[in-house]
Amino acid sequence: MEDLTNELFTATENQDAEKIQELIKRGADLDLEKSGWTPLLIASQEGFLEIVALLLSHGADVNHQNDGASALYIASQEGHLEVVKELLSHKCDVNQRNLDATPLLIASQEGHLEIVKELLEHGADMEVIDKGDNPLQYAVTNGHISIVKELLARGAQIDCQDTGDTPLILACDSGYEEIVQLLLDKGADTSIKNSSVN
Repeated sequence: MEDLTNELFTATENQDAEKIQELIKRGADLDLEKSGWTPLLIASQEGFLEIVALLLSHGADVNHQNDGASALYIASQEGHLEVVKELLSHKCDVNQRNLDATPLLIASQEGHLEIVKELLEHGADMEVIDKGDNPLQYAVTNGHISIVKELLARGAQIDCQDTGDTPLILACDSGYEEIVQLLLDKGADTSIKNSSVN
């Protein structure tokens, strides 16, 4: 079985769909880990859409995690839109916690607008919190105005504040003038102070 597993990982890394199919027929376990990784996680990280689709069609666990990171989280972080779509079509958990974050949080942080839209279409939670911030705050902090606009258009709370700063305070502190103006135009409350300040 170990030889089969090694061959499966090599075939995945080489995008060798024919070899993967052969190994599946020989009984390879698609969810066995190698240093915490499965073939699906590797294919999702690398953006190997054909391999992702093949593995899923043969029953690979779409929600399997490596140290807290799922295939959807990894693909969302890396910006692989088509892989994200394929994973979502196999009913993966769009709000699964990964390293304390979610796919929407990491996509908002990394600036992957189309992935943000896709996740939201599949029910991603806009108000999920990681280390005191939600997707809107992640997008603001990293200067991704298109994602800020998308989240606001879908009803994200403009004055959200968990353990610290509102989006407006974050935008001001970071010097993102366009985002500051956008938030003001959308009615952000200028009277709110950092919640950690007494």
